[in-house]
Amino acid sequence: TNKFNRANYMVDYQKWEIMAKQEEQREQEELEALKAERHKAYIKSQEEKAKKLGHQHDPNQRMSTCGCSYTDPAKAAAANTDDMPLAERNLLKIEAIKAAKTDGNRLFKEGNLELCAKVYERGTLICNGAYGMTDAQTDQVQELELLLDLNMAQVRLRQQQWTEAISQCKMALSLDPQCVKAHFRIALAYQGMGEYDLANQALDKAMACAKLTEQKAMIAGKREQIALLTKKQLKQERQTLREM
Repeated sequence: TNKFNRANYMVDYQKWEIMAKQEEQREQEELEALKAERHKAYIKSQEEKAKKLGHQHDPNQRMSTCGCSYTDPAKAAAANTDDMPLAERNLLKIEAIKAAKTDGNRLFKEGNLELCAKVYERGTLICNGAYGMTDAQTDQVQELELLLDLNMAQVRLRQQQWTEAISQCKMALSLDPQCVKAHFRIALAYQGMGEYDLANQALDKAMACAKLTEQKAMIAGKREQIALLTKKQLKQERQTLREM
């Protein structure tokens, strides 16, 4: 008779625990790499802008808003002039982020997805270039960055760029691990890739974070849809095997 071997069981359990920790570390390294890439892009954009404008700024020019790179690059650059107080510069940066979000939303509704993505990205770059803000301003910028990441993910989903959509959602989750929309949109990306098991895993995470009845109903509906697609996929695979 086979006897239960506790030692072997513990070894197997430890193996899976190590694998889980390695996966968690890999995801964290991936997030850090994405953040570093975004910050590098911000620094590069600022250097190019400084060369183009030659650090020139008309002190008599009245600026109502900073704007984003789509509406007025000169105004966005003005928020980074060396002679402007940091507090004022940060207020302009926040206005620039808001403008990027507003302009991006309009472009998305118009169907101009590529330009929309660039505008959203501009907003996230400004977020990552902000420093010396008050706690309230920092919270506001992080909230705006979260929305921009989610909007970028939506753009990539519409473009059927599944892996890019997942990357954007992971950026959002680095700001708010309980973000239902981020988990749900990861599920949509995996659905688009035909990775239904991974889609269900993302839906499980979304459901665990969901608090609103509407959110739970939406997730449940998507689960039913994934279940039907899974059955269809298995049926097609069996059919293919029979024909071989």
